[in-house]
Amino acid sequence: NASKTRFLALASHDVLQPLNAAKLYLSALEEFDLKDQANLILNKLNDSVTSSEALISTLLDIARLDQGEMKLSVEDIPLASVLTPLADEFGMKAQAKGLAFSYHPSSEWVTTDKTHLYRILQNLLSNAVKYSKKGKILLGTRKRGKQLLIQIWDTGVGISELEQQKIFHDFYRVDGSKEHGVGLGLGVVERMAAKLGVSINCTSKLGKGSCFSLLVPICEPKQSAK
Repeated sequence: NASKTRFLALASHDVLQPLNAAKLYLSALEEFDLKDQANLILNKLNDSVTSSEALISTLLDIARLDQGEMKLSVEDIPLASVLTPLADEFGMKAQAKGLAFSYHPSSEWVTTDKTHLYRILQNLLSNAVKYSKKGKILLGTRKRGKQLLIQIWDTGVGISELEQQKIFHDFYRVDGSKEHGVGLGLGVVERMAAKLGVSINCTSKLGKGSCFSLLVPICEPKQSAK
């Protein structure tokens, strides 16, 4: 297992290269004036390739994290530089699904690894949109002393108290959600959170929705370079 993990961590570029080539060919095909039926098949093929890329990328991320290939780069950053792009992305995805999306910007600065924090929140927001059929998504923050609480609320299917202890395990999927992936996203979240030294807290009620939250240390704002 250790050898396989090391191989995946080192071969990530080679593993994804054929999929990247397939996406380029699909993009080229989209430029042609195709018949409706051909366009339908092309769209389904594009979706399949995108899903495969997402799955393989997640597996490779897990391998790199387990192998220690993803290094931390902790620095002081404005939290808005992470939250605002995510709000823009998932606000559109929520709207396309008929969901309301609320985002409360923060002017605080925090000490963290920007890439890891972004990926953690990206996975949590993706799940919030994915598992909510109606209602709303909320991305917000609250000050807790010298730390900032980042929260993602949804009105999705909810998670039972028993399953809340299992959702961060690899390949675990909440009952009734078999149509959504293979249960790897939260495995990446847990590994990245552990590297950052933060814990992900989940509160949820079946049929009502869930809230995922994490605390990050606040720091003094940096002066802009002139």
